[in-house]
Amino acid sequence: MNLNLAGSSWRLQGNRPDGGNIDIACRMPGDNATALWESGLIPDPYCGRNEEQVQWIGTVPWIFSTTFSLPEKNADELYYLNFDSIDTCAAVFLNGREIGRSDNQFLRARFWVNEQLQSGENRLEIHIASPIAEAASRAAAYPYDLGQNDNNRIPHLQFLRKTQCHGGWDWGICLPVSGLYGRIELRSVRKARIEYVVAEQEWAPRQESVRLRVRVALNAPEPGQTAIRVKFQRETRTGQVSFTADGVEQEFVFDIARPRLWNPAGLGEQFMEPLEVCADEERVIQQIGLRQVELIRRRADGTPGAFGFRVNGKAVFCRGANWIPPDAMPGRMTEERLRRLIADLKEAGMNMVRVWGGGSYESDLFYDLCDQYGIMVWQDCMFACARYPDSADFLASVDRELAWQMRRLNSHPSLVLWCGDNENYACFGHTCETPEKLRSALLYDRVNRAVSASAARYSRLPWWRSSPDNGEEHLGENPWSDAAGDMHYWDVWHGGAPFSAYYGISPSFCSEFGFQSFPSLAAIHEYIQKADANLSSPEMEAHQKNGNGNARILSTFTRYFRMPDNFTETVYLSQVQQAMAVRTAVEYWRSLEPECLGTLIWQLNDNWPVTSWSMIDWTGRRKVLYYAAKHFHAPLLVTGYPAADGRIAVCAINDTKDPFRGRVVAEFRRFDGEVLQRETSECRLDSCSAGRLLEIRGENAPETGFWDLTLLDERGGEVTRNEFFAAEYKRCALPAAVISCSVEPCGDGFSVMLKSDRYAFYVFAELTETRCDWSDNAVTLRPGCAVTLQARPTQPLSQDAFVSELKVSHLGAYTCSLNYTT
Repeated sequence: MNLNLAGSSWRLQGNRPDGGNIDIACRMPGDNATALWESGLIPDPYCGRNEEQVQWIGTVPWIFSTTFSLPEKNADELYYLNFDSIDTCAAVFLNGREIGRSDNQFLRARFWVNEQLQSGENRLEIHIASPIAEAASRAAAYPYDLGQNDNNRIPHLQFLRKTQCHGGWDWGICLPVSGLYGRIELRSVRKARIEYVVAEQEWAPRQESVRLRVRVALNAPEPGQTAIRVKFQRETRTGQVSFTADGVEQEFVFDIARPRLWNPAGLGEQFMEPLEVCADEERVIQQIGLRQVELIRRRADGTPGAFGFRVNGKAVFCRGANWIPPDAMPGRMTEERLRRLIADLKEAGMNMVRVWGGGSYESDLFYDLCDQYGIMVWQDCMFACARYPDSADFLASVDRELAWQMRRLNSHPSLVLWCGDNENYACFGHTCETPEKLRSALLYDRVNRAVSASAARYSRLPWWRSSPDNGEEHLGENPWSDAAGDMHYWDVWHGGAPFSAYYGISPSFCSEFGFQSFPSLAAIHEYIQKADANLSSPEMEAHQKNGNGNARILSTFTRYFRMPDNFTETVYLSQVQQAMAVRTAVEYWRSLEPECLGTLIWQLNDNWPVTSWSMIDWTGRRKVLYYAAKHFHAPLLVTGYPAADGRIAVCAINDTKDPFRGRVVAEFRRFDGEVLQRETSECRLDSCSAGRLLEIRGENAPETGFWDLTLLDERGGEVTRNEFFAAEYKRCALPAAVISCSVEPCGDGFSVMLKSDRYAFYVFAELTETRCDWSDNAVTLRPGCAVTLQARPTQPLSQDAFVSELKVSHLGAYTCSLNYTT
């Protein structure tokens, strides 16, 4: 039996700090803030400055309750309640009797309930303590003050195993919600339940064969015996197992010769087959992809310090982004939005996502989709930017958490790395110059050693102590440097360095870097009234959580661009600037392959409407950076960058699975298209490699034009094209191009053809109100050459309505008039 308890039959009860009683209907899975908002008891926390009005939610306890009917309780059945996630410190009651407690959001909670369950109606209650009060209580009982993360507005939140960014971050709202997430079920079995199924792979050299070890764990309230059946491919293994009240784990082995492989996106198929496990009345099905993954730690010359991934025997350049929780109010998140975000990763040419350690382990669907699309997952353990307690009960809870999460996730072929934390070592663990820093370093070492020991017990996947980290061979060195290991590079944004600073960095793997921009104007108008759409209004500043972030965006304009005239142009230019910064880094670091083997942009998504580093804003609208990423993540790429003595280096990158043979053409063009200088070179690149093909001394003033770079195949066909500007855009007389446009219905959207009389750069099409996905965008228009974009509005629009909303901007005219043609 499996009775799904999710739905709208729940109630939320609590009291306001002023004594007002709350008793409302709500739906689960979900959270208290979403329930209060949907009931009209609080304003939308995401709009205006409403965040300030809802802080009381985290200061009081809450009760979630429901009733359900069991027609007849069977004396031969064993019943248990399953909660995928309870957030956070809770006591669970069934028919007025406590059946258990949970104080770790990241640990599945299961309770045997035969004694408390009854035929007919049953009442289930989950009493959740105030996270703010509970965190303060635990901190008060700890021997010394651990301080507070500067990004987090809730003191002592690191004492709770709870999503840390619920307390705010430098891109996030402070909203310490409570709730129930994932599956909520009453289940029954005859003898024992399946507690977990883990499939681990042991590979022979050159992927000639693989041994699949399947571990099945059972749990029961009393001793007994049952049969387990495991099926994979055409083979079946069976076993009769005895178990105690502590449960049992049984292993089954499959040997597969010449396996068909799962591959990362762009390097082959994502082949998977079902693994079926049956025990008693329960069945678990997992999709297994056979692949070998290794962490690269030695450079080509054999010295330590490298960092990267080898999948199925081949080094893979990781092109990806960092993932944060997609909504600060979990009840507002939908499966459709999750599916769309993972599809967005694939569409933008990415093959890796890093699940950041200040959020939460994601749902099963998240990892299933990554398996399906070939998106490798770097999984942080949930620790970020703070000193964590080393008490026995805290570390024991973490051990149980990792036991569950690693067993839940390790069978996914997309999962390639577990990492101990985000920036804890870099912030607190590597220096000992003062007594306080020494205490922090010793504390970090104790906590991280415990986490690492848990990982060694429960996982055989690659492990990385912290991010960023130089690795044990470089212990004590600056983990923020590019000397070894993975790197977080923030000198350009937080330090205010110019974009050219990226050329001075040669990381083995850059797992965080980025630049901020504003969301689209349409998105801003969804959470701020048009009258308040001003960069220094209190409402706009409430949606900028990074101190002087707005000032940083504007001051950087003065380095590279001519200043915009109004708010609309400012929003567009901020997104172009963000794309330009990230593009500079990614294209240059890709040119260093194989010395550099990965770039993970901070960040893919937002968890509420905000000015941030995201590629896609909270409303789902893709920024200029997203579309730029589709170009600079292309498997075959040509790029330029400054070289010694004022020369221009031209490099080509091949991240496909096959060698490439062709030619590179570099032309310095005036903005009317006239070619003033032309250089060419043959291009011969192995799979997953890069090469510098040209070093050019320019013969013309750099502000008079740009370098038009083209990669041709062996037959002379154009493979890809790119531009390199040797002078800042503000120094160039960019033409105020006249753009003509035609719109035709096409499938469930429209076909938009754009043509320009002169060169136009970062040509960006958008709708003023309706969200719309584009097949391409932020494109370069060449004189007389048409570019056709496919537009997919997210709601039905007539052609006239679509045309009335269509707006196009480009660098030569931030506000551009369109000439419509038929």
